[in-house]
Amino acid sequence: MLDINKQAMKYALQGQTVTVYEKDEDGNPKFYETEDGEKIYYTHEETGFSEPVDFRANISFDGGEAQNKEYGFNTADFDAVLLTDRGEYPFKKGDVIWLDSEPTKDENGLVDSTSADFTIVGVKPSLYSVKYMLKAVVKEV
Repeated sequence: MLDINKQAMKYALQGQTVTVYEKDEDGNPKFYETEDGEKIYYTHEETGFSEPVDFRANISFDGGEAQNKEYGFNTADFDAVLLTDRGEYPFKKGDVIWLDSEPTKDENGLVDSTSADFTIVGVKPSLYSVKYMLKAVVKEV
């Protein structure tokens, strides 16, 4: 892959266990102190998306008009194709990509997947590269 063709993006992997701090009415993390003064925070685990990670890859916004079906998908089922070297990234279906937008978090501090620009909907590996079919995330106005 030519580096000159790669664009800067961010990704977050789904299905990651993240620690959520319980908060009081002012939005501060709840805690209690032990007898020796150590603060113990009230937390619980939730499944969500990992912290966004910077990466660079090739992205194309044209599924092509030569074929109505490409990579086993109808070209209307995806909006862009991400191309990487095989084994370079741990992407799978359901992971999210930010190209133009910035990642945001919800009120619990978890990554908000709706702030992403794309969701990976398909994976097509080849000998030296992998094509990921991306579907645009519909943003609320």
